[in-house]
Amino acid sequence: MPLPASVTTVPVHIEILDINGDPTSGFVEFVVPQALHETVTDTVLGPGRYIATLDTAGEATINLPATDDTDVVPQGWTYEVRVNTLAWQTRFHVAVPVATVGTLEFSDLIPGTAVSDGSVYLPLTGGVLSGDLTVSGDLTVTGTASIGGAGVDSVNGRTGDVTLTADDVDLGDVDNTSDLAKPVSTATQTALDGKADTGHTHSGGVSITRAYVTSGNVTPQDTSEAWQQLTGGPTLTVPAAEGDEIELAVSCMTDGSVSTTFFDLAVVWG
Repeated sequence: MPLPASVTTVPVHIEILDINGDPTSGFVEFVVPQALHETVTDTVLGPGRYIATLDTAGEATINLPATDDTDVVPQGWTYEVRVNTLAWQTRFHVAVPVATVGTLEFSDLIPGTAVSDGSVYLPLTGGVLSGDLTVSGDLTVTGTASIGGAGVDSVNGRTGDVTLTADDVDLGDVDNTSDLAKPVSTATQTALDGKADTGHTHSGGVSITRAYVTSGNVTPQDTSEAWQQLTGGPTLTVPAAEGDEIELAVSCMTDGSVSTTFFDLAVVWG
């Protein structure tokens, strides 16, 4: 029974000779490892194999369903190829792309090193790879490379060989901002503006031009005392800074000599 008409097939030509150039005999199997769902007629194609038997010239041509047919799911699967001839026996995996023009040569599908560990190989042109890809050494891509569905044409406005720096992503000052260059918040700066500098002094000192004399302790809050205001006296300048305590000494004359010294304590506020 033929395949549904919606399934795209690709002709693959096989020619295998021995080391002397003589045709060999045997066959090549293309194993479909899983069931396929053809979505147009809603048909399930079970896993199986296609067998190409070599003729007397060591050749065979076989039509194989494409592994990336959009009408078949899943896409991106691969054939396990089993070569069983007198001249050569091996196994490897290949994809057969829809985009093949004309007949696909079997020799173009052969990997450089035959393995039997389930590795996936792509044909020289076209094809879809599913699963993980490990590249040893340099990988050169010409044209547009599509990863995860969407192609990447540029990065941050750059095309071609792109090398990003911290400045490209606005991180130029992440590792080299000095403490002096780090900003402070507006609230912090406002609070600092209201403080005096550590070297702040009252350059003019404290000028005492008036004093009050009363008996007993000086109690500024008690205004009932009969205080006497001294006027016309000399001006005393005392070098002082904010927060300093100043002790004032007042000498009094009694009977023509200094008999008593009174002290008062003052605190200078800014």
